[in-house]
Amino acid sequence: MSKSQIGPWRFVLTYAIGGLTEIGFSSGEDYILILSSSGRSVISLASREIIARDHEQPSYNADWIDLLQKAVRGIDILCDEWIQVVGLWGGSLNTHCSTGWSVNVRYEDQTEFAYIAQKESNIDVFIDKPITEIRAFGFSNTGRFLVLATGSDLSLYEYIK
Repeated sequence: MSKSQIGPWRFVLTYAIGGLTEIGFSSGEDYILILSSSGRSVISLASREIIARDHEQPSYNADWIDLLQKAVRGIDILCDEWIQVVGLWGGSLNTHCSTGWSVNVRYEDQTEFAYIAQKESNIDVFIDKPITEIRAFGFSNTGRFLVLATGSDLSLYEYIK
């Protein structure tokens, strides 16, 4: 299968984001907040564009980071929302969704490979062999989106019925 379509999963976007450390979906799953070594970005899942960016570097004493809760305060349209994030700080996204799909990462010869599988077919389909370390992978809470985030980029798929 091509990268543009994996079963009902349509490839949506890849953004190069150097130093990516954490990602999180907004509560309504309309946006993704990305934390990197050079600040925060917000991607609109409707327009597929970066709609907000700040360049304040994360630090342990930043008032917009809650390390205990693994949460980051959003910016711009998300400025009033604390978003649960996953990545280098720990945590994980859902690896199974209600449509019967699952995602996993395998390590072969110290190389990471990402796969997606449907429970009924019992067959894994190769998604990607990232060139940098995988920081987060999995489904959004509703299962509408599948994300693979590495230290250098973010790839997103959307479930199309």
